Amino acid sequence: MTDEQKKIIDYYIESNKNNEDEFNLVLEKLNECLSSFLNEIILNSNNEIFFKLHLLGEHFLNSNFDYENPINILIEVIYANEENYNYSKAREQKLGVGKILTDAFNANKQQVYVENDLLNSLYKNFILKGDTFKAYKRKNCVYLKFLDYKFVLFFLTNNNSQNFNFTIKGSEYNLNLDETHKNLTEKNSQTNGKFFNLIKFYKIIEKELFLIDKLKFEPSRILYFYENLLYNVPNELLNNNYIYDNFIESYNFLLKSYLNNSLENFISSDNKTLINDNYKLFAKYYITTHDISRLLKQCKVFINNIDDILNNNKL
Repeated sequence: MTDEQKKIIDYYIESNKNNEDEFNLVLEKLNECLSSFLNEIILNSNNEIFFKLHLLGEHFLNSNFDYENPINILIEVIYANEENYNYSKAREQKLGVGKILTDAFNANKQQVYVENDLLNSLYKNFILKGDTFKAYKRKNCVYLKFLDYKFVLFFLTNNNSQNFNFTIKGSEYNLNLDETHKNLTEKNSQTNGKFFNLIKFYKIIEKELFLIDKLKFEPSRILYFYENLLYNVPNELLNNNYIYDNFIESYNFLLKSYLNNSLENFISSDNKTLINDNYKLFAKYYITTHDISRLLKQCKVFINNIDDILNNNKL
């Protein structure tokens, strides 16, 4: 590949950023709607419940390319009285007579909203707003389309733990959000922004392979997939002048790690084991050796087709 072609790729990544101001405005309007709903819940619960909102993943870090992937918002639920929460959670599992008996023996406890109550109420809140929001509920999440942006909202009771355990679309996550975001942004700073540009390039690869009908695997839909995987690429491999050269260096590093069976040494950005191949019924660990194998195959397809992609002005 010529330097001129590499410059085209760099220009594409730098100049084709979506309108961040528009996204921030949409996020602000959604936040106003959520704040109004959550404040009403707080008042109705006599200040027994409090909330903290967390924007997750690429949209928080600005390591995204385009806004095609859903924007995940975790609504952390904090209960003032843990006994009332435990009572309400146990009560939720009981049927008619069982609830009456539970109430009779716990007259001194106050019933509060639990996660499922909150999810149902949030869903109804958006449905009542008509065409402004298009919402549907699936399992533990409310899926929302608002001004052409896609959101996934869910509640989580965390009990003041630094680690957040949750499931989205069958993928399990155990994250220390503060450490995750801190370490990822530090690596980006240490590489003068080349780390996030590399992440964006891998996401562009997905898009380009889709356009030529060669995409088989969409890892960008898995929360922090590229962010955590590429976190393991040494900083010294990301000091090239062009993004494409950093991509080749990272691809070779990942391929070598895969062939040498050293993926087991990879860690997430919050210092947990990243690759887990254990089989688990009804749930999939979010990064496996098989995922890396599929990703490497896709990267090879992209490398073999890069000239055609550039010549056809698809990149």
